[in-house]
Amino acid sequence: MIHFVTLPAHRYTHDLLVTRLVREGIAVGLQDYATPPVRFCQPQDTVILCDVERFREADLKRLQRYARHCEAAGTQVLNHPRRAMGRMRLINSLAAQGNGFRAWTASEFPSDARFPVFLRDEFEHSGPATELLHASGQVAAALRQYDRSRRSDGEPLVVEFVDIRARGDDRYHKYGAFFMDGTVVPRHLFFAKHWVVKRPDEQSKDDLAAEREYLRENHHADSVAEACRRCGIDYGRVDFSARSDGSIIVFEINTNPTVFHLEDFEQGPRQEVTENFYRAFKRSLPMSRSAASDSASELSDKTVARQ
Repeated sequence: MIHFVTLPAHRYTHDLLVTRLVREGIAVGLQDYATPPVRFCQPQDTVILCDVERFREADLKRLQRYARHCEAAGTQVLNHPRRAMGRMRLINSLAAQGNGFRAWTASEFPSDARFPVFLRDEFEHSGPATELLHASGQVAAALRQYDRSRRSDGEPLVVEFVDIRARGDDRYHKYGAFFMDGTVVPRHLFFAKHWVVKRPDEQSKDDLAAEREYLRENHHADSVAEACRRCGIDYGRVDFSARSDGSIIVFEINTNPTVFHLEDFEQGPRQEVTENFYRAFKRSLPMSRSAASDSASELSDKTVARQ
């Protein structure tokens, strides 16, 4: 059985997925970190720890204990906190490999940073906290405003902006791909005029054709998998853009992504995209691959017996 484990406030990301899978008879469950592993872990189960980037340094030991309890029950643990990187470490680890941008806590913001930059919370998925900032004075003003209005403890990150638009193009693009224990499942390709691409602007026929081609061909799968392996991530959604030379720029790896929304299955141009993704996602599940392997072994045994 597969168990997705999230923080209690963020179970909504996988509710619809788990509901659909259970209805189809697939052994999967949704837990949260308030539930002790002894309550649900069984030998041979797979536990997927989500929200790992939301754990602050002071809470990581608690997450590590949780992972050890899962392992003690004989389960496979994905996104183990021994390996999985938090947001700032992940950004800078990939930057060292040419990913294109760096990040710092506000108190460590260096003089050689490349402008423009923006602020964001290090531990949440609320997106940028500012528009693009083009000078040190703007950063200082934004930090004062952030300090007055912040809803959580700690400093924000200061992140370098990277413009991924092609020459002459006024739109940004963002690919999304799920990574599941070594398998890359393409999710979407969005285009938008704002630099924060959360959802697409109105999609043209060409945009939809490009997205369907991406889901069919799974461009950049090797680069996506390598980024996840480098950062110790076994499960999550990778948000990235592609350079003209075929390399990618990874913006983030979300270990508790919303898999899909109910409206994604409504009749319309995106229904086919979502249905194709859902079928591919099911095939990527660890037990699905195990079942396929068992079936292949049984077939092989029968073939040998006939011989």
